[in-house]
Amino acid sequence: MDNGFEKSRISVGEMWGPSHEDSLRQRIVIPYYQRGYRWTTVEVLQLLEDVVQWNETSPYFLQLLVYRVDAEGRWRIIDGQQRLTTVMLILETFKAFRESSSLGVEVGENAILRSLDFSIEYDRENQQNGLDAHFKADAITAVLDWCRKNNQEVDNVESKILQSEFLRYEVSDLDAEVGMFRRINRWKVSATDSEIVKCKLLTGDKRGRSLEWNVIERALSDDSFWSWMAPTGNRYDGDRMGLLLRYAGFGSEKNSKGKEVVQKFPLYESSLLKLKSNDVEGVWKSVLFAFERLQRLYLNDRHYHMFGWLVHIGTGIEELRSRDIELLFREKAKSVFDMETSSGVLLRDDEKLYKTESDNWCKDRIVNLLFLANIAWCLSRGLKYDFAAHRKVCGKWSVEHIHAKNQAMLDEHSFKSLAFRSEYSGDVHQLWVAYSQLENEEAEKFLADRLSDSANYPDADEDHSLGNLALLPRNTNSSLNDKSFPYKLAQILDWCVKRSSDYWVPPMTLAVFSKEISQDSWPYWSTKDRDGYKRCLVHLIDGLLKSNAEQEN
Repeated sequence: MDNGFEKSRISVGEMWGPSHEDSLRQRIVIPYYQRGYRWTTVEVLQLLEDVVQWNETSPYFLQLLVYRVDAEGRWRIIDGQQRLTTVMLILETFKAFRESSSLGVEVGENAILRSLDFSIEYDRENQQNGLDAHFKADAITAVLDWCRKNNQEVDNVESKILQSEFLRYEVSDLDAEVGMFRRINRWKVSATDSEIVKCKLLTGDKRGRSLEWNVIERALSDDSFWSWMAPTGNRYDGDRMGLLLRYAGFGSEKNSKGKEVVQKFPLYESSLLKLKSNDVEGVWKSVLFAFERLQRLYLNDRHYHMFGWLVHIGTGIEELRSRDIELLFREKAKSVFDMETSSGVLLRDDEKLYKTESDNWCKDRIVNLLFLANIAWCLSRGLKYDFAAHRKVCGKWSVEHIHAKNQAMLDEHSFKSLAFRSEYSGDVHQLWVAYSQLENEEAEKFLADRLSDSANYPDADEDHSLGNLALLPRNTNSSLNDKSFPYKLAQILDWCVKRSSDYWVPPMTLAVFSKEISQDSWPYWSTKDRDGYKRCLVHLIDGLLKSNAEQEN
């Protein structure tokens, strides 16, 4: 024995050689904390090619196999699962291919999967379903194709595989199993923080925690649920249970100076004290509580929108998990305005309020405000804001001027539909000829001076007020820059029809450009449109900032 494990070599033939009866073949168990089978066909075929080119003067080396022998004599695989499963899959596929060839029938892939399932047991329920079955089926198909192309090589390659050897490490006890898994996987991508916590939580489980864990994992695989609770660019995209553990209160520790202590596995480290004291149930209750709270928030329309907005404006996990959502939401929302109520801001000189000294008006505060307006718009209409689509924009949001100062000129049809002052209404065609010869900025002033008051045409000056701003992904800027309102509307409708994730249009932005809010018929963004939009913003956000009790009154 050496540091809790024993090492030696073992060939594939010693474990599963053709001379062994099925009942005597080494039984393999994949523990709870292991990921499922994830080798692609590229990796499977690469292994086959390596074996084909192997020099038979020495055994082909299949690398490391770490395991612990349980009370039933089964090997609980700690490391080497992917390569081990692939080897067994290849052998089972070779066997099925030979038998089907001799009988002149097609190979049954499902039969190979069932045979493989006989050789490998899983702590986890329904391991053969979902992604595992998908990757295994792909691998079997690839090996069968290889067999059909290399029919004469099957027996020779099988012989080489049976002679191939693993370097095996046998771990002595349960504690060593957990420790070894952690040490081996410390520098591997496959060992996530939550998997190490899972190892401790589910090893020796007698009360069904593994089933509860699987239920939670399935819920987190729902893209709508995940996108709602997971901020853009968070490091847990590849470890969804890891983010839930953060919501349960586990994560990076801070030193006496308030700085985060750098840890390779912060979730495991922060839960280690409870796990070492055998308070596994306490850790699990924290996880369940966090999950059930998130579910309640997700299923409540009002809290769904509040929580999702808080997540995607960058609110910290600690605040999200520990604060009352209604109170936290109102606090963060009011900070966007720097005042007590939204109307106090929106109805004042909002252009000066949001325009900085450098004229860089497109700040996070405006983006968050317009994002909030979209949330309120959906909630007021019984819609669900699509956080999955929002998240795919990757935080790269911009603010679009609905009516641009130097926007492209109107076409002749749109121009002639306008309402001009009485002194100019006699010969509209002559006006069109004069207008069409002007540059953009001059054309804007030309229209502003000649249209009737009922046309509500905006001033020629650039308008940075909130009634002229809408939320769009940043990469739409080049497509809409200085374009006319009809062009912008047509482009936005086209993006909506194509459902492009790169050009996703938030719901209130679509309502703005389609004039669902103001219902003004002019082919431009009029002052009537602008003022109506601003009043709508005030009404929606004020309503959202009210508590449930205030709304009932």
